[in-house]
Amino acid sequence: RAISDHLDRSELVAMQTPQGAPVRDFAAAISHATSQPTDDMALLSLGGFATNWVLGDENNFKITTPADLRRAKLVVGDMGSTRTGLGYDVHRFSLDATRPMWLGGVHFPGVPGLLGHSDADVVLHAVVDALLGGIAGGDIGVLFPNDDPANKDRPSRDFLVEAARRVAAKGWSIELIDIAIQAEFPKIMPRAADMRAAIAEIAGLDADQVSIKATTQEGLGAIGRGEGICAFAVATLTR
Repeated sequence: RAISDHLDRSELVAMQTPQGAPVRDFAAAISHATSQPTDDMALLSLGGFATNWVLGDENNFKITTPADLRRAKLVVGDMGSTRTGLGYDVHRFSLDATRPMWLGGVHFPGVPGLLGHSDADVVLHAVVDALLGGIAGGDIGVLFPNDDPANKDRPSRDFLVEAARRVAAKGWSIELIDIAIQAEFPKIMPRAADMRAAIAEIAGLDADQVSIKATTQEGLGAIGRGEGICAFAVATLTR
C-alpha cells in the first residue's frame, strides 16, 4: 500500500517489551478495559493509569520466538552451567590366565585380565569417577564397594549405567568424555572405535561424544614394566 504520510522521527521512540507495572494495576486496568489495547502501556492508559517511559537497552529484548532465543545466546552466551569431572584408575594384571580382559566395555581376547573385585575395567572405572566428580557424587568405591559380594566379577558397564543415571537425575547432560589410557599392552588404538561405541551406548551418547587416546610409558615405572594399566577420564557436563 502506498505511503501517504511520513512521521517526524525526532518525535518517535522505540518501545520495548515486556513493560512493567504493579500486578494490581494491570488487574484493575484489565477489569475496566473497554477496547483491545495494543500493548501493556496502552492497557494501563485505557485503565486510567499514568504511564511514562525510561531509557532502555536494545540488548534487553523479549524472547518470543526461536530467533529471539538464538539472538539472546549471541548477546550473553549460553546461560547454562558447565562442570568438569576428573577420573583416574589403575589395575595390575591378574596372574589368573583365564581371567578375561575388559577395557572400555570391550573384551580383548587372548590378553590376561586385570586384577580387581569387579571385572576390573580400568577405563570404565575412570569414566565413572569422572561423571561422579562432575556432580560431586562421591566415587566408584562409595557406590560399589569392593568388599560387597554383589560386586564380585560384576560388569563395570553396570557402574557406568548408574553413574549416567545419577548425572541425569541431577539435571545434567554429558557433553563429552575424554579418555587417556596408559598401557604397554595390549594395543589400544586398533580397538578404540569399538570402545568409543561401547561407552557411548552404555552412557546414552553419540560416539563422537567419546574420545580415546592411548600411549605407553616408554618402559618407565610399573606401567612401563607391564605390571598393569591406568586410565584418566575427563567428563564435561552441562545443565
